[in-house]
Amino acid sequence: MPVYFQEKTEVLPKENILQSSISDLGALIGIGVFNILLAFIGFVLMWKKKKEHIFIFLPLLVMLISLFYLQPVIIYLNFMLAVLAGHAFIRIRNMDWQVKMIKNLTILLIICGLVFSTISYLNRVSNMQPDNEVINSLDWLKHYSKQEEIVFSHYSKGFWISSVAERPVVTDKMFEYYPDAEERFNDSLEIFYSRNLKNTRALLNKYNISYIWVDNEMKNGLVWEKEQQGLLFLFRNNETFKNIYNNQGIEIWEVRKEV
Repeated sequence: MPVYFQEKTEVLPKENILQSSISDLGALIGIGVFNILLAFIGFVLMWKKKKEHIFIFLPLLVMLISLFYLQPVIIYLNFMLAVLAGHAFIRIRNMDWQVKMIKNLTILLIICGLVFSTISYLNRVSNMQPDNEVINSLDWLKHYSKQEEIVFSHYSKGFWISSVAERPVVTDKMFEYYPDAEERFNDSLEIFYSRNLKNTRALLNKYNISYIWVDNEMKNGLVWEKEQQGLLFLFRNNETFKNIYNNQGIEIWEVRKEV
């Protein structure tokens, strides 16, 4: 059975600090490897006059420590590292090189590295979800459903649903900060994987869920690995579920109210 979350004692899987901070390793908001290299060179060069640059080093230290606890700090850390990287680039450019060709090649390598890193990042971001199919489905749900009706899906889809469809969700990426996080964790697993219609119906009623949003990623490993697994099997019950949207692998199921 695929794992919805990492383990029962941990509501959300913890991201690797490098993967969540370095854009070349997949971070959405991160720092490029070449920027880090240049910033490190700038740091070494400025350290010789550390007293003069204490206004840079002190905030930098605070941000580096805070990064382990507050990921959004990466935005401000980017500015600090840009200062160090800029200082390094200027020093390298103004250095008295014995062989001018090596100097030109070094500068060209740095520029190419920065450009390629940026292009790679932009290309990755442009291909990220949500795509047009996802947005169209959520926009459809927004116009089909009522504002107070709750939608259930994988926690990673929560922000899309709440921002595009403008509907409340059971879980999102801030899952671990919910006061009843562990309970929602266990109930989400039960809804996804149980083939017991009575238990599933009870949990759907518990959270007053009106719709269930499913995409290809969820059906291909993110949640389920088999076509008839758990909730996918229960969807065949027409008295409980009604398929109201099916396009490009995205499905929306309406939970019928008990009479």
